[in-house]
Amino acid sequence: MLKDTRDRMGKLWAEGLRKRHAHMLGPKQVDYFTDLSQTAGVKNIKPVMTKLHNESSKCFNENLLHFREDNFAILDDETFVKLN
Repeated sequence: MLKDTRDRMGKLWAEGLRKRHAHMLGPKQVDYFTDLSQTAGVKNIKPVMTKLHNESSKCFNENLLHFREDNFAILDDETFVKLN
């Protein structure tokens, strides 16, 4: 597992990510969660959760003062809608 971590981090550094930003995977988080769930032998998170996180991050970047007011509804394992 330590080797896996080192390999993954090496790829991030090679892509130009700084060590202090290692937790900021953005859209690549789905690959991380898939790899993690396969390694652990557990079910992966639903795709809607990754999509919702990406949308929430976008809202944070575009509307820092009011992004916390955003409301979403999860419709199924793949789909969510923004309510406001």
